[in-house]
Amino acid sequence: LLTLLFAALLMTAATVTFPVSSPAQAYPPLPASAAGLTHFLNHDALLNAAGVADHSWYDQNIPFVDIPDAQIQNVYYYRWFTWREHFNYLNTTDGYTSSEFLSNVFFAQFGGAIDSAAGHVIHDGRWVRDQSYLNDYENYWMNGPGVGRTFWAASSYYDRYLVNGDAAALKSYQQGLTDEYNRWSDHYDATLGLYWTIPWEDAMEYDSASYQTSDHFGGGAGFRSSINAYQYADAMAIGKIATMNGDTATATDFTNRANSLKTNMQTKLWDTNRNFFYHRQRDNNASGALLNDREIYGLFPWYFNMPQASDNVAWTQLTDPNGFAANYGPTSTERRSSLFMYEALNGCCRWNGPSWPYATSFVLGGLANLLDDYPAQSYVDRTTYYNQLRTFALTQYKNGVPFIAEGHDPDNNTWIYDSPTNSVDYNHSSYTDLVINGLLGLRPQADNTLQIKPLVPTSWDHFALENVPYHGHNVTVLYDATGSHYGQGTGLKVYVDGAQVASQAGIGNLTVNVGATIAAPVNRLVNIAANVTQSATGTQPIQSYSAPGDSPWHPIDGRISFQPAVSTRWTSYGSANASDWYGVN
Repeated sequence: LLTLLFAALLMTAATVTFPVSSPAQAYPPLPASAAGLTHFLNHDALLNAAGVADHSWYDQNIPFVDIPDAQIQNVYYYRWFTWREHFNYLNTTDGYTSSEFLSNVFFAQFGGAIDSAAGHVIHDGRWVRDQSYLNDYENYWMNGPGVGRTFWAASSYYDRYLVNGDAAALKSYQQGLTDEYNRWSDHYDATLGLYWTIPWEDAMEYDSASYQTSDHFGGGAGFRSSINAYQYADAMAIGKIATMNGDTATATDFTNRANSLKTNMQTKLWDTNRNFFYHRQRDNNASGALLNDREIYGLFPWYFNMPQASDNVAWTQLTDPNGFAANYGPTSTERRSSLFMYEALNGCCRWNGPSWPYATSFVLGGLANLLDDYPAQSYVDRTTYYNQLRTFALTQYKNGVPFIAEGHDPDNNTWIYDSPTNSVDYNHSSYTDLVINGLLGLRPQADNTLQIKPLVPTSWDHFALENVPYHGHNVTVLYDATGSHYGQGTGLKVYVDGAQVASQAGIGNLTVNVGATIAAPVNRLVNIAANVTQSATGTQPIQSYSAPGDSPWHPIDGRISFQPAVSTRWTSYGSANASDWYGVN
């Protein structure tokens, strides 16, 4: 047995605080060659402005952003803080997983993981240099404690591959992703050719559909554009993965499934008079009538490029003051609804009006796709994207500093679902991906190219995105209208591994060749001290004394607290001993 003893010579009744190792010390950030990086931005100043400490982890792991919008920028760095904060170390087999709440909740999986927003965690994390976190996290859902849970996994795994270029890892998950997809077979209605779910199982409790039933929380089972969009996206992704594996039969099967869902959702859930995708109740609805209310998830399908171009008129609702428009929006149900904000202030968690970051992430991702991938239209434009992203950023504040909880009042600067024990730094949405992939326009590709399609305001005189890990390379994009901001000349410039590879005079679309994917080395270290389950056969805490309430198991529970007030700690407070010690065996 290996015994590690930390001597703490303490005065009677004193409290000891040990230096807490960061997740980066369990999986060291992969050192990037200094020759392959650019150094146009002052990273320390950017992190300090956002109130983020422990700069070394961020400097080695995240792309740095410099833009003329302080709120969007500061929230960007704050959301990297929350992304990192939620990764917990489990054991030497499973490695890391990401939690949704900082505290333990009874309905979470092992280690605090919850599947509903796992795709958002992956979309943000695909831009992190150290791939170990998401390697573990993906494996958690396919081969580890999370097997049997479901989200838009195949789609998010494929989208991660587009950034890291690791085809071998993606191809290895084909069977697991197929099995997960088929677990939804009991929610498939062959007559309609669509999937159904219950609103609360769709991460949207107390919505318009459930309020139409006697069970306001658990009722409202029906055919929704959300679940059918997830299934469409996963079927498309599995088809692509199967093609990469040379499995033409599976590729054809899942591509056909996806196309069938697209057709059936268009004919069964789209209302040609009201120009929107609606919920269709599963039970006691022989007429096939659609719900009266537009709900925000009717815009989710664009996140996966599912709707046809003629459906784009639905986006008029995003900025309609009677639709989803709000100062802290978008709203989750249109304002026209008689249920808008009904009981919403009476306690969590209503999806009939409050603004939810989970939904806003889909909306912004879908809006970026609409602007980048669909034919030109007159309903929304790049200004719409910027305004909506800025609204999202301003929503993520509390007392003047970046903060995210569960649900926000759409019209007032107040988080209405903000439990101090659960909601702090709530990890149930995306943001950094919406800045990198949406606003600054890095559109990853399966080949050796990278498309750059900025959606920034044309009035901006500068912006930069520095040292983005992409296909094993480092990519920097900057724009300087006068040449005075970064000192690299005027116009839009792209650098790969420190060398300029493209430039143009104005803000516009570019495609650059980055070269063949370079496999990132993995220097995997494991944490033999972690014992999350307090197993009798694992590492044991040993100590001379423990203060009541400060469990000796806290230092080895795999969780690292970044909060000012640390509750998961060990102390010897109140000890009568002249000195005290703590160790692990």
